[in-house]
Amino acid sequence: MSDKSYAVSKDIFNKYKNIYWLDIWTILLILILFISILINFINFYTDYHFISIYIVFFLVSTFSFVGIYFKSKTYKKKLEQYKIDDEMSNVFKTHNIKTEKQLLILKEEVENELREIDKSLSLHKKRVGKLFLYLFWIPSGFLFAYYFNVSNEKLKFNDLIEIVTGFLVIFTQLFFLYTIIFSFINPLINTFVNERNRYRKTLDYIYDYLYHINN
Repeated sequence: MSDKSYAVSKDIFNKYKNIYWLDIWTILLILILFISILINFINFYTDYHFISIYIVFFLVSTFSFVGIYFKSKTYKKKLEQYKIDDEMSNVFKTHNIKTEKQLLILKEEVENELREIDKSLSLHKKRVGKLFLYLFWIPSGFLFAYYFNVSNEKLKFNDLIEIVTGFLVIFTQLFFLYTIIFSFINPLINTFVNERNRYRKTLDYIYDYLYHINN
């Protein structure tokens, strides 16, 4: 990617980056979700397996998940409202980008950069999947193996229900977390991925500016 393309993207991002700031309620909802998952993890890997704790914090995480979902809708609408204006036009003019040909070259460079970033994000998804495997699936497998094959203790029906309930609850909570990170809540998680933000928004403004100079 050329220095000019990088500079244009950086200048554009600096003018609108405040729209990605999270409000206090969104941050609070994310923290509540993390805490509820952590508490159920602790409950799962102890000898207690309180079903009441599973249910309470599963409901807490569900409400947090729903709240974050609606917050993400608000953020997406806010992003869609940002269109080309005189201030943004001046960014292109400052970097001596005035013709359709120059914009198309810039567009191609930004698209190539975005493809590389998306590949990197895909790799991160795989790594997160492996992290879940090592932190949850494998320990859970050992736990079940212990109860059914190693332990001399008889597993009571109530104990089995508690373990299965905990397993399903934590799996669902981790699914919530995965969805938040990689799916519908991209505008929120992109707060922490500034580079991807910058190039995506630059591309939006390039399309708008192309329309602007051709009309």
